[in-house]
Amino acid sequence: MIVKCEDLIELSFFKDIKLVAGKDGLNRNVSWPYVGQTNSVSEWVHGGELLFITGMGMNVSTKNLIELLKECVLKNLSGLVILTGSTYIKSIPKELIEVANNANFPLFEMPWQIKLIDVTKHIANYIILKESEKRKESSFLGKLLFSDHYNSRINVNDLVDMHRININETFFIGVFNIKHNYTDNMSSKQDYMQTTIDNLCKDNNIIIFSLLHGDNIICLISSKDNEEAKNDIEYMKVIKEILVKKYTELDIYLSLGRIYMDIYHAKKSYEEAMKALKLYKESGMKERIIEYSKLGIYRLLFEIDNLEEVKSYHDDILGELIAYDKVNNTKFLHTITQYLFNNCNLIKTSQVMFIHRNTLIYRLNKIKNILNKDLEDPMDRLELLNAIMISNYLASQE
Repeated sequence: MIVKCEDLIELSFFKDIKLVAGKDGLNRNVSWPYVGQTNSVSEWVHGGELLFITGMGMNVSTKNLIELLKECVLKNLSGLVILTGSTYIKSIPKELIEVANNANFPLFEMPWQIKLIDVTKHIANYIILKESEKRKESSFLGKLLFSDHYNSRINVNDLVDMHRININETFFIGVFNIKHNYTDNMSSKQDYMQTTIDNLCKDNNIIIFSLLHGDNIICLISSKDNEEAKNDIEYMKVIKEILVKKYTELDIYLSLGRIYMDIYHAKKSYEEAMKALKLYKESGMKERIIEYSKLGIYRLLFEIDNLEEVKSYHDDILGELIAYDKVNNTKFLHTITQYLFNNCNLIKTSQVMFIHRNTLIYRLNKIKNILNKDLEDPMDRLELLNAIMISNYLASQE
């Protein structure tokens, strides 16, 4: 559970500390309190700290305070708290307030007589408490999904009681998958994305338990009933679009398992979300929001144990066309796929494929001869479409 500036101002020990600027930046995350005693802090901070200054041992001219605040913004600190009413800093300059407002950077004024050690101690303890709660939630979700011990309703209920988790009666799993080229700061981006998801759900009164697992952010959503769960699914899609806009360099998927009325089935919802995610990624489908409940025939294929029989059916329908493509370096399988997916519309298919209509007709005639299929026959079309979807399914099983 990440602490934000807006969380602190609601706490009793913060009641005499006044926000004087940067109200629109109160959603900044607070990693730790830090007491600064120099005019420059870049060397001593990592980002996210809430900086306190007394003015002792510092040059506190208006110009230097403005430079310090700009440095705080640059280093992505959470806010600046200035102790006032002493011989060091009597009051906060108007010019500094203006700069903070323009930067949407929280600027606080704290009376000198309040003991600084007490305030920083309370903030540190509050952060530790929230981090402990988050670890408890992550531990709960990790055990629920990945431990073989919790494979019965009794054990799952014991797990809920052990972690003292407050949950509703309806559940589903959403998995945010981040496809990326690994960079040095990818881990911090994933942490921030997880925090963003948690905070957005919290702001909308959605109960969420999240866990970072490899390239995935796994989210267990607990809803009051089926109708609320459907609404929560729609909001998860909104969150996905928010992340996409912020991280334009990343390819982000959202895969959603089905809704269940028993937390015992949360693992099943997770498995469904992962099956759907792998299916779409491995087969190169363009959609980035996937719902297992809307997979159609793929759901039936996932339940078939005899994979060889599925492959045999696929090869009977498309085997000769695949072999022809391989020998002649053609793309007839791609052509028939696009034709069927575009409702057998010649004009639309030729536009999507960037080829002339006559070229498409020529290819379709070749495909008819190779497969000995009538593309005007709805049953032949259905059989071909099923075989193409099986191709995608088989790719996800490799």
